[in-house]
Amino acid sequence: MESEKQRYLDLARLRHQEAITELVRLQEVLKDACWYNFEVRAQWWKPPWRESAPSSRVLMHGLRCRNRYYRKKRHECVDFPVWYEGAVKDAPSLPIEILATDVKMASKYADKMLEQLYDAEDWAPDGWQYERLRQETLVGKTIFSPEDV
Repeated sequence: MESEKQRYLDLARLRHQEAITELVRLQEVLKDACWYNFEVRAQWWKPPWRESAPSSRVLMHGLRCRNRYYRKKRHECVDFPVWYEGAVKDAPSLPIEILATDVKMASKYADKMLEQLYDAEDWAPDGWQYERLRQETLVGKTIFSPEDV
C-alpha cells in the first residue's frame, strides 16, 4: 500500500513540475511577444515618443517543445522556428490576448497540480480530506448487507 501511495506522489510531483515548466515557458514567450509588439507598434507613435525606423529589421522566434521516448526514457526536444523576420513596416502584430489567456490557464493548472500534490495522503483512510468527507457524508458509516442491495 505504501508503494502505491509513493507512486501516486511521484506522479503528482512530475505533473506539478511539468505544469511549472510550461508556465515559465509561456511567460517567456509572452514577454518576447510583448517586446515584438512594442517594436511593431512604435512605428506609428507621435512626438514626444520616438518612432522606430520602418526599415528596421525585426525577428521573432516561436517555441515548439516535443517529448520523445527513447529506451523508455522521455527526452524533450525544443526548437525555435522563425515566426517573422523582416522589416518593421511589414511586421504583423501578435495576438497578445491569446498568449495572456494561455498564461492564466497555465497558472491555474499549476496551482491545481500543487493542491493535488498530496492527494494520495489526504484522501487515503485517516487522511484529513477523507476524515472531513466522513463527517459530512455517509462514507465509511453505512455498511450495506447483501440483502439491502
